[in-house]
Amino acid sequence: MKRVNFLKRYCSSRPGKSNDTPSCKKAGFGAQRSRPPRDRRAWSRNTVAGSLILVHRRKGIVGAQIVGTQKGGTTALFEFLSEHRQISTPRALKEVHFFDDEAAFATGHPDYGAYESLFRCDADAIVKMEATPVYMYWLPAVSRLAKYNPETKLILILRDPVERAISQWQMEFSRGTESEVFEIAIEREREYLSRGQQHRVRSYIDRGFYGVQIRRILSYFPREHMLLLKRDDLLTEHQKTLRRVYDFLGVEEPACLPLQRIVDSTEKRPLLPGIRVGIREELRRVFASDLEDVETLTGLDVGKWMGR
Repeated sequence: MKRVNFLKRYCSSRPGKSNDTPSCKKAGFGAQRSRPPRDRRAWSRNTVAGSLILVHRRKGIVGAQIVGTQKGGTTALFEFLSEHRQISTPRALKEVHFFDDEAAFATGHPDYGAYESLFRCDADAIVKMEATPVYMYWLPAVSRLAKYNPETKLILILRDPVERAISQWQMEFSRGTESEVFEIAIEREREYLSRGQQHRVRSYIDRGFYGVQIRRILSYFPREHMLLLKRDDLLTEHQKTLRRVYDFLGVEEPACLPLQRIVDSTEKRPLLPGIRVGIREELRRVFASDLEDVETLTGLDVGKWMGR
């Protein structure tokens, strides 16, 4: 099998979508995506007051989003929060995929009413929330969220990017949406990125550059609109983490908190064919610089993810 030198190939291209979004100018894993031009950010700020008037008039507006990361524990967190009587979630699904739907935004007039109609009408609910983990990664999604509701509360639950990448590949491989072994699959991903494209499936490495994605979110939302969690905390400090989320969303703490559920871990399952034991350390070096940026931006301690 072809051996890929990750550190040489990918680190050298760093500060460098779906296949159906406009291309970006720089390529490579973890490349800095072009930020909104200064005047665009100013436009967003200058229209916040007007947007808020619209928000208050539309009672059905969705006010909270679990935006990522995929394979980071979003499903477990969503299930815990769905049990809360003051939180309204979609009737039949966790991931709505509205703000990453290019067809929905093709005309420039997305049907927000149809989107909001997907949510339950609970009498006690004070906030509507969904969980589509690709929103954090998909380039146009955050700007669309900001335009829809500039007061949106965003929850990000992060995971060791190396383990996250392997877990995503295992999921796609088992589904049959990925046919290549891990090393070849991430080489194919690099080819997409070199053409300035994101890919929904082959985004194993690129989704793990959290610093790039958080900086993009901060260009549209203030820091106080973001709650950053680690998957490890949901496992080891379950109740404390849930209390943080309840407080962030402004809902009551229930008398009985949801019981902890087992969240799958790639660290404890046998390696599937095509994953070398040494690949984790190679990829850890690929992510090191971005993880340092994550610590600076968020204050999260991710030293364990860097092997510290």
